[in-house]
Amino acid sequence: MRKLDIGCGKAKRSQFIGVDMIEGPEVDVLCDISSDRLPFDDLSVDHVYSAHSIEHIAQDRLLHVFQEMTRVSAHGGLIELWHPHVSHSDAFVFGHINYLSEALYDHLGCSHRAFWAQGFGGAQWILEEVRYGIDQFVLEDVQEAGIDIDFAVSYFREIIKELGAFIRVDRSGVPGPSQYRRSVCVMWNRTDTIRQLTDGPRRRSLSTARRIAQLSSDRSF
Repeated sequence: MRKLDIGCGKAKRSQFIGVDMIEGPEVDVLCDISSDRLPFDDLSVDHVYSAHSIEHIAQDRLLHVFQEMTRVSAHGGLIELWHPHVSHSDAFVFGHINYLSEALYDHLGCSHRAFWAQGFGGAQWILEEVRYGIDQFVLEDVQEAGIDIDFAVSYFREIIKELGAFIRVDRSGVPGPSQYRRSVCVMWNRTDTIRQLTDGPRRRSLSTARRIAQLSSDRSF
């Protein structure tokens, strides 16, 4: 089965077919994913990978991109997407025109997947995992401050630098799970998780509400 690296630029993933709209030594297939049809057959791709590409695509074109990724994905195929997290200042540098968070994938691949399957040709997105890429020095600062990393990624800005979403394309029609894994990796070391967090979607617990209240009372604003 094929493996695609969409928006590969000059850093195509090993053993993947590079797809980009601009010619280059790493690009195998020229295609503007924001408007064109991917030149691959239905159900012919085992793994669709895209890193730091979809934040350059206007939001009104993003559904088309996701539909094309889904169309070419085989049953059980993996869609893996990485991009800046909306809570980090890196999301707002020049050239970034789409601002993406975990909530998007929760909606498409967990809480409202049955609705979105209509737009994906009947295929369901099963959100398996959301992985947070965090700079090493930030992890050390959070630890030194005595703040739980699960709490930090859920409520603080400038913690999560990039987000990775791992989505399984399911064509069985069987309802999928109502939760997904959440984990942390060190920036650019995307394959190795260093901490498993509570499953998503994360809901505020009574203990969390008390923690927030305590933090507020400890500070003067």
